[in-house]
Amino acid sequence: MVSFVLDSSIALSWLMPDEVASLDILDKTITEGAIVPAIWGLEIGNVLLCAERAKRLTANQRHQAIYTLKDLYIKIDQITLEHIWFETMDLAVQYGLTLYDA
Repeated sequence: MVSFVLDSSIALSWLMPDEVASLDILDKTITEGAIVPAIWGLEIGNVLLCAERAKRLTANQRHQAIYTLKDLYIKIDQITLEHIWFETMDLAVQYGLTLYDA
């Protein structure tokens, strides 16, 4: 059972050679798994593409980063997609959050 929500910025820190990585969270992801929002893959992919274009990564490093993430137990939240227009938006309004964070 997954025990926490993994933010894309944390996962990206594991993948980018010029970033400081949070290895405790990586260890927790390996042992317990994590859940991520449905948009997470787009966020990760976009940053990796931008990093490659900015010469922070090679194409091979980008591919390896994706394979690294695919090997981890990361569950994508599909339920939010079913409720985004009503329940999730209501939560965003109630708690003053962005729709992304709700």
